Amino acid sequence: SSDTGYCSGDYGKIYSITSSGVLSMDTHGLVSNLTSVSFPGASQGWSCGGSIMVHYDGISWNTDQVYPSEIYNAIYMINNNTGWAVGDNGVIIKTTDGINWSYQSNPDTSNRTLNDVFFLNTSEGWAVGNSGIILRTSNGGTTWSVEGSGLATNMLRAVQFTSSTNGYILG
Repeated sequence: SSDTGYCSGDYGKIYSITSSGVLSMDTHGLVSNLTSVSFPGASQGWSCGGSIMVHYDGISWNTDQVYPSEIYNAIYMINNNTGWAVGDNGVIIKTTDGINWSYQSNPDTSNRTLNDVFFLNTSEGWAVGNSGIILRTSNGGTTWSVEGSGLATNMLRAVQFTSSTNGYILG
């Protein structure tokens, strides 16, 4: 929301940030380095990093997620049910119930690591990664396409869009 932000980091640290200050959120001894956090609303959140994915149910962080064993770098939840995570070797997974995750097909035959994912709505999304890879979907990830081939050759770290035609990529 406009009043609360979240950040994640090394040794399972997750913090909520408000105008009142920074508050540590207890992850019950989780020691994995967390590289991404997503809160689509105030009551639920998800975080990932390495081979770990956790879910905040409004009270505590849980390992109730059912997902393929991969290395994950970023997660983005559009609401409390629908979200995507991306990671090493071009992995893309999606949930439609907030718990169970399944693979989506990546058209990048080089299987470049994906470092970030962002969705404008339940249909339009982008993922970026190593060696300048930019992926786009207009149907919720049923199909992805390579965008801007050759625009960049360096590692792309972050992606965010304000509309379907205006976005930002950091690398």
